[in-house]
Amino acid sequence: MARTYSKPSAPAQAEAVAAATHIASDMPPPAPYSIPRDNLPLFGPRPLTVLRPPRPADDTFESLDPLYLPSYVYTSQALIQACIHDLHDPLRARKLFDQARVRAEHRAGLSIDLYNSMLSTYLAMRSKGSKNWLEDMWALYDDLMIGDEPVSADTQTFSIALSALQRFPEECSSLGKTADKLLADIMKSHPRPSMAQVLSPSMFASAAELAEATKIMFNATAVSPYKDAAAEMIALTKIDDSPLPEPKPVRKLKSAKDGQTDGTSDTRLKFGDNLEARQLSMEESVLESARERWAKEREAISKYLPPGQGDSTLKGWLWNWYTALSNRMEDDFADMVKQAKAEAAGTKLPSGSSSTKAQPASYLIPFLSLLGPKNLAMITLLEMIRLYSTVDVDEGLKTSRALISLGKAIENEHQARILRRHKISLSSPGTLSASGMQKLIERRSKAKAAQNEAGTAKILDWTHQIRVDVGSWCMDRMMDMTTVVRSKTLEDGTVYTEEQPAFTHDYDYYRGMKQGVIRPNPAVSEAFAKESMHEFIHPRQLPMLVTPLPWTSDIQGGYLTGRNHVMRVKDSKEQNLFLKQACQGKRLEEVFQALDVLGSTPWVINKAVLEVVLEAWNSGEALASIPPVKIDDTPPAKPDPDSTDMKAKIAYSTAVRAFEHAKRNNHSERCSMNYKIDIARAFVNDTIYFPHNVDFRGRAYPMPPHLSHVGDDLSRGLLKFAEAKPLGVRGLRWLKIHLANVFGNDKGSFDDRERFAEEHMEDIFDSANNPLNGRRWWLKSDDPWQCLATCFELRDALTSKNPLEFLSNLPVHQDGTCNGLQHYAALGGDAAGAAQVNLDVTDRPSDVYTHVANMVEEILIKEAEEGVEAAKLLKGKIARKVVKQTVMTTVYGVTLVGARAQIEKQLRDRDDIPQAMCYGAASYLARKVFQCIGTLFSGANSIQTWLAQSAKVISRSIPKSRLAELNGEVQPTYRIHEKIGRKKKLVTFGTVKNMAKEQMTSVAWTTLLGLPIVQPYRKPKRKQIYTSIQTVFISDPDLPSEVNPLKQASAFPPNFIHSLDATHMMLTALEMSNRNLSFASVHDSYWTHPCGVDEMSTIIRDTFVALHSEDVLKLLRDEFLQRYEDHVIPVSSLKHHERDEILMRSDVPREVKAKLMRDVRVRRRTPVILEDSKSELADEAVEAEAEAGEKDSTGPGRKIDMAKEKWLEFKWYLPPLPKKGDFDVRRTKESPYFFS
Repeated sequence: MARTYSKPSAPAQAEAVAAATHIASDMPPPAPYSIPRDNLPLFGPRPLTVLRPPRPADDTFESLDPLYLPSYVYTSQALIQACIHDLHDPLRARKLFDQARVRAEHRAGLSIDLYNSMLSTYLAMRSKGSKNWLEDMWALYDDLMIGDEPVSADTQTFSIALSALQRFPEECSSLGKTADKLLADIMKSHPRPSMAQVLSPSMFASAAELAEATKIMFNATAVSPYKDAAAEMIALTKIDDSPLPEPKPVRKLKSAKDGQTDGTSDTRLKFGDNLEARQLSMEESVLESARERWAKEREAISKYLPPGQGDSTLKGWLWNWYTALSNRMEDDFADMVKQAKAEAAGTKLPSGSSSTKAQPASYLIPFLSLLGPKNLAMITLLEMIRLYSTVDVDEGLKTSRALISLGKAIENEHQARILRRHKISLSSPGTLSASGMQKLIERRSKAKAAQNEAGTAKILDWTHQIRVDVGSWCMDRMMDMTTVVRSKTLEDGTVYTEEQPAFTHDYDYYRGMKQGVIRPNPAVSEAFAKESMHEFIHPRQLPMLVTPLPWTSDIQGGYLTGRNHVMRVKDSKEQNLFLKQACQGKRLEEVFQALDVLGSTPWVINKAVLEVVLEAWNSGEALASIPPVKIDDTPPAKPDPDSTDMKAKIAYSTAVRAFEHAKRNNHSERCSMNYKIDIARAFVNDTIYFPHNVDFRGRAYPMPPHLSHVGDDLSRGLLKFAEAKPLGVRGLRWLKIHLANVFGNDKGSFDDRERFAEEHMEDIFDSANNPLNGRRWWLKSDDPWQCLATCFELRDALTSKNPLEFLSNLPVHQDGTCNGLQHYAALGGDAAGAAQVNLDVTDRPSDVYTHVANMVEEILIKEAEEGVEAAKLLKGKIARKVVKQTVMTTVYGVTLVGARAQIEKQLRDRDDIPQAMCYGAASYLARKVFQCIGTLFSGANSIQTWLAQSAKVISRSIPKSRLAELNGEVQPTYRIHEKIGRKKKLVTFGTVKNMAKEQMTSVAWTTLLGLPIVQPYRKPKRKQIYTSIQTVFISDPDLPSEVNPLKQASAFPPNFIHSLDATHMMLTALEMSNRNLSFASVHDSYWTHPCGVDEMSTIIRDTFVALHSEDVLKLLRDEFLQRYEDHVIPVSSLKHHERDEILMRSDVPREVKAKLMRDVRVRRRTPVILEDSKSELADEAVEAEAEAGEKDSTGPGRKIDMAKEKWLEFKWYLPPLPKKGDFDVRRTKESPYFFS
């Protein structure tokens, strides 16, 4: 590959090195300024997204909750939709739909979208010839109008009816259906749709149909008493006489070169500079392009193979695999159709069961027919290659994950094809920093208008049951039909050849449990590590060539096609419901805008770094983070078999495991690196974009999983901003500081860091000019690839005519100092903690990790003198690195066990502590580190405790409405599995309940930008599914399960802090866009051009201060009181210390305390001394203690009698906020090292 830059001459280089220390880099920064408060999103109380928690899976009370229905209900609805897709089996769909309308649990889950789909199907079948279908359509329409159905007609319902009147006027008239009656139905509906909505172009098949329908409604309104409707029709049919633009000539597409195998190059040849067309083609034709490419590659490879010799490359295998698999699938599918015709059943609704046996052929046929065998074969092969890119290939892939992921991939492709009928085309607005927030808002408005015009395709998500069944059918055939030919040559020259399966099913033991895995053949595994892989990646997992679509809903945004989710949710139906409701309430606009800002930042591949990476990769040697092709494959020496030394045998077993683990890790890292390098090479001449979405805590991530700026050091070194800006004096200074930061010299002052770069200028130039053949100074850095990229940028700037005018596009980072502790210090007003994490003004940056290490060292010295052996062993060996990870993750909920593992790894890497003693030493040291952190950050500890206690209270509460059900005050209207109209006599339920089974309330809160967050931690309920490969146990998100109180409590503090740092990042992104500054982020690391660092630094501080100027914890507590105001907690679940804390609180009314003391049953213990010990309340407390006797109170898991139990309102149980310190967060604006 030719270099894209030229080496400077020796004189020019010498002048640049000299000039590097002469430029006025000590020029003072520009005067600080503050963001006007009015420019920021308004904080304070916001409208809450509130949903009731699911009911427990209690057989004694089975009233239906439409939000949380059994999974078989959704399975049946997806089956109906699959039957009516392209009119595959409308008869079966009608029978299933009619059954669902009279079965209670199915009826509760019916939506108007499914009714409209059936109406459209009936109308389409009438168009094919049968008149009875039109009668069925109008009968279903009448049922909706009468009001006997669980849903009401909407705009689409009336549009379908109007289409029927337009297509079959005489038949409709004979059935008594006229435009006048339809108009009357429209006018009586609530809310009434406008005539423009009923006559939306998206509702009709052609312009001719729309014109005829418009004429029908115009005539109907003209003679009707509905003047409003007549006025709407007159306005709608007004003719626009403005001239139309001349159409441009059709552009002839260029044909691809023969033998071209690069998917991105194919689209470049076809569409040239039309980036949107290239992107659409990549996303829409992925299967067709792959099929064509594999055929061409197989044809090209076969020309060079000797007769009779098989191909040994992945590209050669794929075409053979695809051909064999698609033929097998076609044959088996045809046999299934014959078998289904022979089955008398096939129209029975699925039923609920914890164990689901293999389904009949008729069940799978509608789902398999959605894409057809050829496409299913292609998706199966592509998805398996993708899955192996995410795991350790040699360890294999869990069968359950493989089946669900494969089924999901098939579902996604089906959804994408449906959505193509509702295309939304938006031209790219170019670089966001050049257009600013206003253009972004305009583009968002345009996207919404386009989506409203096109209509939204109503697609039901598949259940895990469907995904596993479809995935199993495809996977079973893939393992049968995919083979590789392997040969081995013996010492005597004999060659043995054998055909082996490409993928095999096996079992492994994980944490003592047997689980199925699917492993690739060793030959296939080797191919993953050495062959080009980017063409096997789905385009919706690659960077985009155009600006991503603006986010306009929870499933619309990002890539141009398919259904893209704004939040990454794993099996949490509750979170999805909260998110959808918040989106419908238009409470997520600021979150959407922030994601659009992140996705609109254009990037390019750093060619200079890529050349070095490719040279190192092709050499096969280890360099920086690039693993070698082969590691030392000499196995550990076996001990003497006759030896009785058990320690030697144990050491040998440990060494063998470590040897095998190192080999697997090296191979896995080569595979991962191969993906990143191939993607960078494929997009080396393009401007690319990374669409973003969020996890359930609100943290933003790029959607492409392989190459992005959120990746490792190599990924970051390969990326630069697409837009370049002049450095200026301040930009050059920040570029030098950035080099010191990525090298690892980030503990000194800014002047020290700049001086570091100037003192190593010769090393910088040598690294840039001779990265592999010079002194390799850049390899000594903490982040070598980012360091090399900075060396290139500095070299190019300093050898240019005017370094200050050099156009730089290298991102410069500003990172928070243990950002979680920064948020804790601001929340608690902790002055001591604030000083340690650079919230306060200092001359030099504080290093909290070094400070904690020094505190620990002082303790070790003292305890070593007292004779503690562990302290003697560790004294003098506590470096900053040993405690850094533990200090960093303390605020994110790391446990003592986790901290011990972190420290143990660091101690083992030191090699100055005996390996056998590392475990015990790490356990001792972890406790000392926790002790020092608790002393240093007392405010953070108190807030963590309050957050955990609040989560514990919430997870133990139940709604009062559920209490009424349990007490028998509210009875269900019907039982599950009973048909409407055939109600059985209601059963009187018992009142003795297990409280652990009633704990269904998750911790939920709202960020200051309106994003609802629901913790997904529940006790998993597994469902057994029989497949042809193995029995699979899956976690069914539709099965109601109680929360996990321990996990809810332990995870809430870190999750809440993550939501805070995500909010800070989004506020910064929005303000950076307002200032026309490029912006990217990796959680608490913010990036921009060198010349914009000063302004970004000010924005970071202003947004942080604005965020914490609000009383965040008070807002959170107020939200809890509002969200859970109707929740109660059983008094018998209170422990002694919990009761005492409530009694000691001054905000709890006296009558509540008295009631608590009368009702609670506790064993005899020392009475609580209240503030007013002589009061009547105190006397009652003492008497209650005496009467309690020796009976012990138990935890919340015991069974209680609902009729006798007493309940405490949630608001009295929620603990008060910890006292806040006196640190003024506004001082952060003056702190130079807050982010640095």
